Amino acid sequence: MTDSPAPLSEAQKLETLAALTRHLAAEVGTRPLDAAEVARVLNLAGEAAHGIMRPAAPVATLALGMLLGAAGELPAGELDARVARLRDALDSFDPS
Repeated sequence: MTDSPAPLSEAQKLETLAALTRHLAAEVGTRPLDAAEVARVLNLAGEAAHGIMRPAAPVATLALGMLLGAAGELPAGELDARVARLRDALDSFDPS
């Protein structure tokens, strides 16, 4: 029987996801997200999933990607403003 790898800490998970964004960004020619930015995107996805419904998470992150893409290359700090804008939109959503 093989040993399964030890579970990753939250910091290790964020760094792994940041490494993924570095890889993907290099492939498509854009700025990668750092671990703190990855955490903010995941928080947005969590808020959408728990505040609306689970499938809202990928939709919210797609919307963030569209906002970022429409704005062109953004400085690192601008992600916070974009996430806040989407968080406000999620909070005001009324599915009825």
